[in-house]
Amino acid sequence: MSEFLSRLGGASIGNDPHNPIQTIAQELLSGGEGAAGVRALGDRLSGSGLDPQLMSWIGSGENQPADPQAVEQAVGPDRIEALAGRTGLSRDVVLQIVVALLPLIIDHFSPKGRLPQNDEELPQGGLGGVLGGILGRLNNGNGAGAGGLGSILGNVLGKALRN
Repeated sequence: MSEFLSRLGGASIGNDPHNPIQTIAQELLSGGEGAAGVRALGDRLSGSGLDPQLMSWIGSGENQPADPQAVEQAVGPDRIEALAGRTGLSRDVVLQIVVALLPLIIDHFSPKGRLPQNDEELPQGGLGGVLGGILGRLNNGNGAGAGGLGSILGNVLGKALRN
């Protein structure tokens, strides 16, 4: 399993262009640099009917799950397809990872209970910090629970080993 997790996330999360999770997360935040990218992502989610979920991810309560089809519309079917091609993962797996990553990314970048207004409001560590934290929890057996990224990666791994 550690080889698979290394391929998907690994310890060298910083600048590995071949890291599928990093590639997906960077694409999600590609609407601008720093705080602008986080706000652009929030705007896309809110504009696609995911405002209740977005608000739960920003707030301090429990994160509401998002419907994969709504997430696909917010991110864009073409972007999901392009990410599948860039990462070598199936389209369905990319979408599952996006659905699992979104609440974690938004939650990480909104520690003050709102999306950051400027780069000074971004938490230290940036995208590398959030991905490192996610993958650290997965590697230590403290995944995001049922339906979370750990569960998704476990399911992907199980299917890969059976094939």
